[in-house]
Amino acid sequence: GTAFSMHRESNSLVHLEHLYQRALFAAYLQAKSVAMLIAPGLTGMAHQHASVIPVEGVTDPRNVFSATALLALVGLIAVHLLRRRQGLPPRQVLFGLAFFIISYAPASHAFFPVGFLVAERALYVPSVGTCALLA
Repeated sequence: GTAFSMHRESNSLVHLEHLYQRALFAAYLQAKSVAMLIAPGLTGMAHQHASVIPVEGVTDPRNVFSATALLALVGLIAVHLLRRRQGLPPRQVLFGLAFFIISYAPASHAFFPVGFLVAERALYVPSVGTCALLA
């Protein structure tokens, strides 16, 4: 077989030099995807390779956005665990988180590179989990 190769035009995440750069940029892409689910009107633009500039260092202000999204996810999980401890059945929260994570994982850049950076088409099915969380 042939080795997998991806052009810079398809996914600039793959071509970043250092692992920490790829991790920071991937975190930013995940935060941007979550923002697109919650407020699609604010992010309604073409997400081509040149429209999303890679996060290249820890001093990039977009890291605050990424950290906020991560803290929100951790907060949702903590709320679920606390409600479970109190005997309340938070099945809706668990369903929403599980549905979102499982359906978004293949497009998340976490396990293998995909041919796009951010795409609304990758968020249609995970939006069911988001709707369950927000209901």
